[in-house]
Amino acid sequence: MEEEVRGEKLTQTQDERNKHILQAWLPRWIINTCMNFSGILQDFQREDHSILTLKTGEDRGPCVVLGSGPSLDKAAPFLKDWKGAVFAAASNAKIATVWGHKPEYICVFDGGTSVYDQLRGVNWRGTTLLTHPAVNPNVLQAWKWRKRYYLMMHPGHTWFQETNPLAFGLHPVYEQDFSLRPPWIRVSILNGGCTVVNAVQIAKFLGYSSIYLLGVDFGYPEVEGFEKDESVHHGEELYGTEKIVNRCTNWNRKWWGGWEKRNPWVGKINRPIHLSDNGIWTTEEQIDYKLALMAVWKIDKPQLFDCSDGIITEMPKLDFKEVVEKNGRGFVGLPDEEVNRVTNDFLSRVQKVRDERDEHRESEEVRSPDLQRVE
Repeated sequence: MEEEVRGEKLTQTQDERNKHILQAWLPRWIINTCMNFSGILQDFQREDHSILTLKTGEDRGPCVVLGSGPSLDKAAPFLKDWKGAVFAAASNAKIATVWGHKPEYICVFDGGTSVYDQLRGVNWRGTTLLTHPAVNPNVLQAWKWRKRYYLMMHPGHTWFQETNPLAFGLHPVYEQDFSLRPPWIRVSILNGGCTVVNAVQIAKFLGYSSIYLLGVDFGYPEVEGFEKDESVHHGEELYGTEKIVNRCTNWNRKWWGGWEKRNPWVGKINRPIHLSDNGIWTTEEQIDYKLALMAVWKIDKPQLFDCSDGIITEMPKLDFKEVVEKNGRGFVGLPDEEVNRVTNDFLSRVQKVRDERDEHRESEEVRSPDLQRVE
Protein backbone atom coordinates (compact mmCIF):
# COMPACT_ATOMS: atom_id res chain seq x y z
CA MET A 1 0.00 0.00 0.00
CA GLU A 2 1.12 3.58 -0.51
CA GLU A 3 2.81 5.43 2.34
CA GLU A 4 0.27 7.09 4.61
CA VAL A 5 0.44 10.67 5.83
CA ARG A 6 1.55 10.92 9.45
CA GLY A 7 0.20 13.35 11.98
CA GLU A 8 -1.62 13.35 15.30
CA LYS A 9 -4.65 15.32 14.25
CA LEU A 10 -7.95 16.28 15.79
CA THR A 11 -10.58 17.58 13.43
CA GLN A 12 -12.65 19.01 16.24
CA THR A 13 -11.87 21.72 18.75
CA GLN A 14 -11.94 20.80 22.42
CA ASP A 15 -15.27 22.57 22.87
CA GLU A 16 -16.78 20.57 20.01
CA ARG A 17 -15.50 17.29 21.42
CA ASN A 18 -16.82 18.19 24.88
CA LYS A 19 -20.21 18.82 23.32
CA HIS A 20 -20.22 15.35 21.73
CA ILE A 21 -19.15 13.75 25.03
CA LEU A 22 -21.95 15.46 26.92
CA GLN A 23 -24.50 14.45 24.28
CA ALA A 24 -23.40 10.83 24.55
CA TRP A 25 -22.89 10.51 28.30
CA LEU A 26 -24.77 13.17 30.28
CA PRO A 27 -28.13 11.35 30.45
CA ARG A 28 -26.43 8.21 31.75
CA TRP A 29 -24.34 10.18 34.27
CA ILE A 30 -27.45 11.89 35.65
CA ILE A 31 -29.43 8.65 35.95
CA ASN A 32 -26.51 6.88 37.64
CA THR A 33 -25.97 9.73 40.09
CA CYS A 34 -29.63 9.79 41.12
CA MET A 35 -29.65 6.02 41.63
CA ASN A 36 -26.39 6.14 43.64
CA PHE A 37 -27.22 9.06 45.94
CA SER A 38 -28.89 7.15 48.78
CA GLY A 39 -26.09 4.56 48.91
CA ILE A 40 -23.41 7.24 48.97
CA LEU A 41 -25.30 9.04 51.76
CA GLN A 42 -25.26 5.81 53.78
CA ASP A 43 -21.53 5.41 53.14
CA PHE A 44 -20.85 8.88 54.56
CA GLN A 45 -23.09 8.23 57.56
CA ARG A 46 -20.80 5.33 58.48
CA GLU A 47 -17.51 7.19 57.88
CA ASP A 48 -15.91 9.88 55.75
CA HIS A 49 -15.63 8.42 52.24
CA SER A 50 -14.06 11.44 50.53
CA ILE A 51 -10.87 10.80 48.59
CA LEU A 52 -9.43 13.64 50.67
CA THR A 53 -9.07 11.19 53.57
CA LEU A 54 -6.28 9.45 51.62
CA LYS A 55 -4.22 12.61 51.22
CA THR A 56 -1.53 12.73 53.90
CA GLY A 57 0.72 15.48 52.60
CA GLU A 58 3.69 13.10 52.59
CA ASP A 59 5.74 11.90 49.62
CA ARG A 60 4.33 8.46 48.85
CA GLY A 61 7.15 7.59 46.47
CA PRO A 62 6.76 5.97 43.03
CA CYS A 63 3.66 4.34 41.57
CA VAL A 64 2.50 2.69 38.37
CA VAL A 65 -0.55 3.62 36.29
CA LEU A 66 -1.84 0.86 34.03
CA GLY A 67 -3.38 1.35 30.61
CA SER A 68 -4.91 -1.50 28.66
CA GLY A 69 -2.83 -1.21 25.51
CA PRO A 70 -1.13 -4.25 23.95
CA SER A 71 2.28 -3.42 25.43
CA LEU A 72 0.99 -4.09 28.96
CA ASP A 73 1.49 -7.80 28.23
CA LYS A 74 5.27 -7.28 28.12
CA ALA A 75 5.42 -5.28 31.35
CA ALA A 76 2.86 -7.16 33.47
CA PRO A 77 5.12 -10.10 34.47
CA PHE A 78 7.40 -7.68 36.34
CA LEU A 79 4.58 -6.34 38.51
CA LYS A 80 5.06 -9.14 41.03
CA ASP A 81 8.37 -7.57 42.10
CA TRP A 82 7.14 -3.97 42.07
CA LYS A 83 7.26 -2.45 45.57
CA GLY A 84 5.29 0.72 44.82
CA ALA A 85 1.57 1.27 44.42
CA VAL A 86 -0.41 0.23 41.35
CA PHE A 87 -3.29 2.29 39.96
CA ALA A 88 -5.41 0.06 37.73
CA ALA A 89 -8.61 0.41 35.76
CA ALA A 90 -11.45 -2.10 35.83
CA SER A 91 -10.24 -3.38 32.45
CA ASN A 92 -6.77 -4.33 33.69
CA ALA A 93 -7.07 -4.86 37.47
CA LYS A 94 -7.28 -8.63 37.03
CA ILE A 95 -4.12 -8.62 34.89
CA ALA A 96 -2.10 -7.08 37.71
CA THR A 97 -3.64 -9.59 40.14
CA VAL A 98 -2.80 -12.58 37.91
CA TRP A 99 0.82 -11.42 37.70
CA GLY A 100 1.19 -11.18 41.47
CA HIS A 101 0.37 -7.58 42.41
CA LYS A 102 -3.22 -6.87 43.36
CA PRO A 103 -3.70 -3.15 42.70
CA GLU A 104 -3.66 -0.79 45.65
CA TYR A 105 -6.20 1.33 43.77
CA ILE A 106 -8.80 0.65 41.11
CA CYS A 107 -9.98 3.80 39.34
CA VAL A 108 -13.52 3.43 38.03
CA PHE A 109 -14.16 6.42 35.83
CA ASP A 110 -16.39 4.92 33.13
CA GLY A 111 -20.14 5.18 33.69
CA GLY A 112 -20.93 2.26 31.39
CA THR A 113 -22.28 -1.17 32.22
CA SER A 114 -19.17 -3.24 31.41
CA VAL A 115 -17.24 -2.23 34.55
CA TYR A 116 -19.24 -4.53 36.83
CA ASP A 117 -18.41 -7.58 34.70
CA GLN A 118 -14.75 -6.59 34.55
CA LEU A 119 -14.42 -6.55 38.36
CA ARG A 120 -16.63 -9.38 39.54
CA GLY A 121 -15.34 -12.74 40.72
CA VAL A 122 -12.39 -11.43 42.75
CA ASN A 123 -12.00 -10.67 46.45
CA TRP A 124 -10.65 -7.13 46.32
CA ARG A 125 -9.73 -6.93 50.00
CA GLY A 126 -6.79 -4.53 50.38
CA THR A 127 -7.73 -2.58 47.25
CA THR A 128 -9.38 0.85 47.37
CA LEU A 129 -11.98 1.77 44.76
CA LEU A 130 -11.58 5.39 43.60
CA THR A 131 -14.71 6.57 41.86
CA HIS A 132 -17.45 9.20 41.53
CA PRO A 133 -21.26 9.26 41.91
CA ALA A 134 -21.97 8.86 38.17
CA VAL A 135 -20.62 5.32 37.78
CA ASN A 136 -22.91 2.39 37.10
CA PRO A 137 -24.92 1.56 40.26
CA ASN A 138 -24.08 -2.14 40.02
CA VAL A 139 -20.43 -1.32 40.68
CA LEU A 140 -21.08 0.50 43.97
CA GLN A 141 -23.65 -2.05 45.12
CA ALA A 142 -21.31 -4.99 44.47
CA TRP A 143 -18.15 -3.42 45.93
CA LYS A 144 -17.81 -4.62 49.56
CA TRP A 145 -14.38 -3.19 50.28
CA ARG A 146 -12.94 0.27 50.88
CA LYS A 147 -13.96 2.99 48.45
CA ARG A 148 -13.42 6.72 48.22
CA TYR A 149 -15.31 9.32 46.19
CA TYR A 150 -14.51 12.46 44.24
CA LEU A 151 -16.71 14.57 41.98
CA MET A 152 -16.26 14.60 38.21
CA MET A 153 -15.42 18.08 36.94
CA HIS A 154 -16.62 18.86 33.43
CA PRO A 155 -16.44 22.58 32.60
CA GLY A 156 -19.29 24.32 30.88
CA HIS A 157 -22.37 22.53 32.17
CA THR A 158 -24.74 23.34 35.04
CA TRP A 159 -24.90 19.71 36.16
CA PHE A 160 -21.20 19.72 37.07
CA GLN A 161 -20.86 23.33 38.15
CA GLU A 162 -24.05 23.66 40.23
CA THR A 163 -26.14 20.50 40.67
CA ASN A 164 -23.41 18.00 41.56
CA PRO A 165 -21.69 20.37 44.03
CA LEU A 166 -25.07 21.07 45.66
CA ALA A 167 -25.85 17.37 45.97
CA PHE A 168 -22.47 16.39 47.41
CA GLY A 169 -21.42 19.28 49.61
CA LEU A 170 -18.99 21.15 47.37
CA HIS A 171 -20.92 24.41 46.99
CA PRO A 172 -20.51 27.87 48.57
CA VAL A 173 -24.00 27.70 50.08
CA TYR A 174 -22.76 25.23 52.69
CA GLU A 175 -20.17 27.72 53.92
CA GLN A 176 -23.13 29.76 55.20
CA ASP A 177 -25.04 26.89 56.80
CA PHE A 178 -22.92 23.85 57.59
CA SER A 179 -25.94 21.94 58.97
CA LEU A 180 -27.36 21.60 55.47
CA ARG A 181 -24.37 19.71 54.15
CA PRO A 182 -25.10 16.36 52.41
CA PRO A 183 -22.37 13.73 51.72
CA TRP A 184 -19.24 15.85 51.86
CA ILE A 185 -17.08 14.65 48.97
CA ARG A 186 -15.11 17.92 48.88
CA VAL A 187 -12.84 17.17 45.88
CA SER A 188 -13.43 17.57 42.13
CA ILE A 189 -11.20 15.99 39.49
CA LEU A 190 -11.24 16.97 35.84
CA ASN A 191 -12.82 14.61 33.34
CA GLY A 192 -9.80 13.68 31.24
CA GLY A 193 -11.64 11.38 28.84
CA CYS A 194 -10.05 8.10 29.93
CA THR A 195 -9.13 6.29 33.13
CA VAL A 196 -5.37 6.74 32.67
CA VAL A 197 -5.64 10.52 32.72
CA ASN A 198 -7.97 10.27 35.70
CA ALA A 199 -5.52 8.01 37.56
CA VAL A 200 -2.55 10.30 36.89
CA GLN A 201 -4.44 13.23 38.40
CA ILE A 202 -5.38 11.20 41.47
CA ALA A 203 -1.86 9.83 41.95
CA LYS A 204 -0.43 13.34 41.84
CA PHE A 205 -3.13 14.58 44.23
CA LEU A 206 -2.37 11.80 46.73
CA GLY A 207 1.35 12.59 46.75
CA TYR A 208 3.00 10.01 44.49
CA SER A 209 6.20 11.63 43.29
CA SER A 210 7.06 9.48 40.25
CA ILE A 211 4.44 7.95 37.98
CA TYR A 212 5.34 5.17 35.52
CA LEU A 213 2.92 4.48 32.67
CA LEU A 214 2.46 0.88 31.52
CA GLY A 215 0.35 -0.15 28.55
CA VAL A 216 -0.53 3.48 27.79
CA ASP A 217 -0.13 3.01 24.04
CA PHE A 218 -2.91 5.28 22.77
CA GLY A 219 -2.61 3.33 19.54
CA TYR A 220 -2.02 -0.07 18.02
CA PRO A 221 1.69 -1.01 17.91
CA GLU A 222 0.91 -4.64 16.99
CA VAL A 223 -0.73 -4.53 13.57
CA GLU A 224 -0.45 -8.03 12.11
CA GLY A 225 -2.05 -7.24 8.78
CA PHE A 226 -3.70 -4.38 7.01
CA GLU A 227 -6.41 -4.10 4.39
CA LYS A 228 -7.71 -0.84 3.01
CA ASP A 229 -11.47 -0.84 2.66
CA GLU A 230 -12.01 1.37 -0.38
CA SER A 231 -15.77 1.40 0.12
CA VAL A 232 -15.38 3.50 3.23
CA HIS A 233 -12.15 5.31 2.42
CA HIS A 234 -12.49 8.81 3.84
CA GLY A 235 -10.00 11.39 2.61
CA GLU A 236 -6.53 10.44 3.77
CA GLU A 237 -7.84 8.17 6.51
CA LEU A 238 -8.46 4.45 6.41
CA TYR A 239 -11.17 2.41 8.07
CA GLY A 240 -10.36 -0.75 9.92
CA THR A 241 -7.83 -3.51 9.68
CA GLU A 242 -8.36 -7.20 9.56
CA LYS A 243 -5.68 -8.10 12.12
CA ILE A 244 -5.08 -5.35 14.64
CA VAL A 245 -4.32 -6.06 18.31
CA ASN A 246 -6.56 -3.62 20.13
CA ARG A 247 -5.89 -4.41 23.79
CA CYS A 248 -3.77 -6.41 26.19
CA THR A 249 -4.56 -9.97 27.22
CA ASN A 250 -7.19 -10.24 29.91
CA TRP A 251 -8.24 -12.89 32.39
CA ASN A 252 -11.48 -14.24 33.85
CA ARG A 253 -11.85 -15.75 37.31
CA LYS A 254 -13.29 -19.27 37.08
CA TRP A 255 -15.85 -20.60 39.54
CA TRP A 256 -13.31 -23.01 41.05
CA GLY A 257 -10.79 -20.21 41.76
CA GLY A 258 -8.43 -20.50 38.82
CA TRP A 259 -7.89 -18.08 35.96
CA GLU A 260 -8.92 -18.34 32.32
CA LYS A 261 -6.82 -16.44 29.81
CA ARG A 262 -8.67 -14.29 27.31
CA ASN A 263 -6.64 -13.52 24.23
CA PRO A 264 -6.21 -9.90 23.10
CA TRP A 265 -9.01 -8.61 20.92
CA VAL A 266 -7.92 -8.88 17.29
CA GLY A 267 -10.16 -7.55 14.59
CA LYS A 268 -11.45 -4.52 12.76
CA ILE A 269 -11.44 -1.03 14.26
CA ASN A 270 -14.72 0.53 13.21
CA ARG A 271 -13.41 4.06 12.89
CA PRO A 272 -10.80 5.90 10.82
CA ILE A 273 -7.19 5.09 11.62
CA HIS A 274 -4.02 6.83 10.56
CA LEU A 275 -0.35 6.97 11.44
CA SER A 276 0.82 8.90 14.49
CA ASP A 277 3.92 11.09 14.50
CA ASN A 278 6.09 8.04 15.26
CA GLY A 279 4.41 5.74 12.73
CA ILE A 280 1.98 3.81 14.94
CA TRP A 281 -1.61 3.34 13.87
CA THR A 282 -4.06 5.27 16.02
CA THR A 283 -7.44 7.00 16.00
CA GLU A 284 -8.64 10.48 16.84
CA GLU A 285 -10.19 9.15 20.04
CA GLN A 286 -6.79 7.88 21.21
CA ILE A 287 -5.09 11.14 20.21
CA ASP A 288 -7.68 13.02 22.25
CA TYR A 289 -6.74 10.90 25.28
CA LYS A 290 -3.10 11.77 24.69
CA LEU A 291 -4.05 15.45 24.38
CA ALA A 292 -5.77 15.28 27.78
CA LEU A 293 -2.71 13.59 29.31
CA MET A 294 -0.43 16.27 27.88
CA ALA A 295 -2.69 18.97 29.33
CA VAL A 296 -2.60 17.36 32.80
CA TRP A 297 1.18 16.99 32.54
CA LYS A 298 1.51 20.67 31.70
CA ILE A 299 -0.87 21.92 34.39
CA ASP A 300 -0.17 19.59 37.35
CA LYS A 301 3.50 18.81 36.55
CA PRO A 302 3.54 15.16 37.73
CA GLN A 303 6.84 13.37 37.18
CA LEU A 304 5.80 11.08 34.31
CA PHE A 305 7.79 8.27 32.69
CA ASP A 306 6.54 6.16 29.80
CA CYS A 307 7.19 2.42 29.82
CA SER A 308 4.81 1.73 26.93
CA ASP A 309 5.22 1.12 23.19
CA GLY A 310 2.71 3.55 21.79
CA ILE A 311 2.44 7.07 20.43
CA ILE A 312 3.85 8.95 23.44
CA THR A 313 7.23 10.34 22.39
CA GLU A 314 7.43 13.43 24.59
CA MET A 315 8.17 11.74 27.94
CA PRO A 316 11.31 9.99 29.20
CA LYS A 317 11.21 6.38 27.96
CA LEU A 318 12.16 3.59 30.36
CA ASP A 319 12.27 -0.20 30.44
CA PHE A 320 9.94 -1.28 33.23
CA LYS A 321 12.21 -4.18 34.14
CA GLU A 322 14.93 -1.67 35.01
CA VAL A 323 12.42 0.49 36.87
CA VAL A 324 11.45 -2.51 39.03
CA GLU A 325 15.08 -3.43 39.68
CA LYS A 326 15.67 0.06 41.07
CA ASN A 327 12.32 0.21 42.89
CA GLY A 328 11.39 3.25 40.83
CA ARG A 329 14.18 5.32 42.39
CA GLY A 330 16.91 7.37 40.75
CA PHE A 331 15.11 8.31 37.55
CA VAL A 332 15.01 12.00 36.73
CA GLY A 333 11.97 13.43 34.99
CA LEU A 334 11.82 16.49 32.81
CA PRO A 335 12.16 19.89 34.52
CA ASP A 336 9.06 22.07 34.51
CA GLU A 337 10.28 24.34 31.75
CA GLU A 338 10.96 21.34 29.50
CA VAL A 339 7.51 19.92 30.26
CA ASN A 340 6.05 23.25 29.17
CA ARG A 341 8.08 23.18 25.97
CA VAL A 342 7.25 19.62 24.87
CA THR A 343 3.56 19.88 25.75
CA ASN A 344 3.25 23.20 23.94
CA ASP A 345 5.02 21.68 20.93
CA PHE A 346 2.57 18.79 20.91
CA LEU A 347 -0.46 21.05 21.20
CA SER A 348 0.90 23.18 18.37
CA ARG A 349 1.46 20.12 16.16
CA VAL A 350 -2.09 18.94 16.71
CA GLN A 351 -3.45 22.38 15.91
CA LYS A 352 -1.26 22.73 12.81
CA VAL A 353 -2.32 19.38 11.36
CA ARG A 354 -5.96 20.22 12.02
CA ASP A 355 -5.63 23.62 10.37
CA GLU A 356 -3.93 22.13 7.32
CA ARG A 357 -6.58 19.47 7.03
CA ASP A 358 -9.43 21.97 7.30
CA GLU A 359 -7.82 24.66 5.13
CA HIS A 360 -10.18 24.13 2.20
CA ARG A 361 -13.26 23.20 4.19
CA GLU A 362 -16.12 25.63 4.12
CA SER A 363 -17.69 24.44 7.35
CA GLU A 364 -16.35 23.13 10.65
CA GLU A 365 -19.36 20.81 10.68
CA VAL A 366 -17.57 18.47 8.25
CA ARG A 367 -16.25 15.88 10.66
CA SER A 368 -14.70 12.47 10.72
CA PRO A 369 -17.35 9.79 11.39
CA ASP A 370 -15.41 8.31 14.31
CA LEU A 371 -16.34 11.37 16.35
CA GLN A 372 -20.03 10.68 16.23
CA ARG A 373 -19.77 8.08 18.92
CA VAL A 374 -17.89 8.33 22.20
CA GLU A 375 -17.16 5.25 24.25
